[in-house]
Amino acid sequence: MHIPPISYLKGPKTGKGLLNLQLDQILDSLPDYRQSRIPVSISRLMEEMKDGRKICFQALTRTKAREAFIDFSEATMMTFPNGLLTTAEVKEKLAAHINIDGEMDLAAILESGQVSLIDHKDRSYSETINEIIEPYRKIKDGPLFINTGMPDWDLLVKQILHHRFDAMIGRPGEVFEAAKTLNMQDKLLYLPIQGEAKFSLLYAGCSKGEWNKGYMKDLSKAIIQLRSRPEFIQLRLDRMPSGMHETYLRYRSKAISGEFPKTN
Repeated sequence: MHIPPISYLKGPKTGKGLLNLQLDQILDSLPDYRQSRIPVSISRLMEEMKDGRKICFQALTRTKAREAFIDFSEATMMTFPNGLLTTAEVKEKLAAHINIDGEMDLAAILESGQVSLIDHKDRSYSETINEIIEPYRKIKDGPLFINTGMPDWDLLVKQILHHRFDAMIGRPGEVFEAAKTLNMQDKLLYLPIQGEAKFSLLYAGCSKGEWNKGYMKDLSKAIIQLRSRPEFIQLRLDRMPSGMHETYLRYRSKAISGEFPKTN
């Protein structure tokens, strides 16, 4: 997927995104398998997996719906959960919907109709967020603007900072990196969403089928080894605000000690 700034398949940064560099390390750990890379959107990826094509991706959220057609590996990495990426002005406008822990009530915000939010077509955030936003995805001219195709993070960040839209649902790592390239990282805020975990997990996933049985076992083994290596962890730290490093590293210790939390 070409999803700057987390994946580059063209241009001067080709192969230098987080997912590109992670995939390099994963493939290098599985030399006995013949593997190739193909560019594909998340929508097309889901279609191919449902059709049973022999295809995998290393950074998927794990949901009950996806478990029907995807086999998941051990967790590849921890990441901060999806939240609202917005500005100080919008945060002030929505103060009534923020609890004492600084978490935003997404359901109340959407019901109020006070804000316009950027959503991404067919993207699965978490079961909590998916359940809240699904009815609004079907409403024409509702509070959600559905971004189709590959996200252009630079453009989306500009639209928020220039107040074309109020906020975007997303992960801080992918969005703050785009803001950094625009030298606007100090103007963008990350607000956690009520009901979300303090952190979430991403998994490698392959379409179901007899073809993947041995591969999934070897893939999980490789991931368990990789996710504790400093060079693998540093890829994440390099792509998130420095103020989040301490919290991320605290959770990292669980992975190193073999206590990677299990979630669905």
